[in-house]
Formats: sequence, structure tokens, C-alpha cells
Amino acid sequence: MKLNVVLLLCLSGVVPITFSAQRNTHLFFINQAVSWPDAQKYCRTKYTDLARVKDPSVLVELNKMAASKGLTLWPLWIGLYNDFYNWRWSFNNVSQTSTNLTLWYPGEPNNYAGHESCGGILAAGNWADWDCALQRPFICYN
Repeated sequence: MKLNVVLLLCLSGVVPITFSAQRNTHLFFINQAVSWPDAQKYCRTKYTDLARVKDPSVLVELNKMAASKGLTLWPLWIGLYNDFYNWRWSFNNVSQTSTNLTLWYPGEPNNYAGHESCGGILAAGNWADWDCALQRPFICYN
């Protein structure tokens, strides 16, 4: 009974599902669909910020973790946003290009209809830009 309650809470987003994907970094899947600004606010209140993908191995860990839990959370918000000049990571406003890692899906970012300034991650591990008001689950980190 206790296991069923914990599993229900994790899958509903009330209790985050967590794992360590990098040394001293913990990622938290939040299975609650919200806008990018609301996801950022939640992460900054409960953790550090929206997740920053600094290494492709993080994507392998995310996929393993999701598969082991039977989760289909994709697509997800991550900490990418466009400040009108370039794409940045939410925490400390580091330019995405300064990390030497670019995982944009072909043709992205495209700022479709001039309304896509928030970044997310697809199941294959590629990034995409979307309208910040879209409701998506998200990944926080500590």
C-alpha cells in the first residue's frame, strides 16, 4: 500500500522523481505540465533552477531513468531561453554557445511565428524552441 501511494505521488508530480546524473548534480523530473516561466519559478523555489544540459551523458541518464520508471514525459522544459540576442541558460545567464555543446534539432531554433523564446528537450535528446506559454513537464537541478 505504501509503495502504491509513493508511486502515485511521484507520477502525479507531487513528489519529484530524482536521480544523480553528474557528479554533485541532482536532476529532478517534475511531472506537472506548466509554462516555462512557472517551471523556472518552481525550480528556483524548490531547487536551484531549470536543468542545464552540460554533457550529452546527461541525456543518456535521463532516458534510462525515464524508461526505468515507465515515464513518457517528453518533451520537457529545460533552462534554455532566448534573450533576443542569443540563447542562454537560465541559471547565471550563461550563453548556450559558451558551453561548446549544441544539441538543437535540425531547423531549430526557428522562433516559429515570432513566439518561441523558451527551450526544451525532445525524447531523442535534441533541443527545440517553443512558445513559453505551452504546458510541459520539466527538469530541475540542484
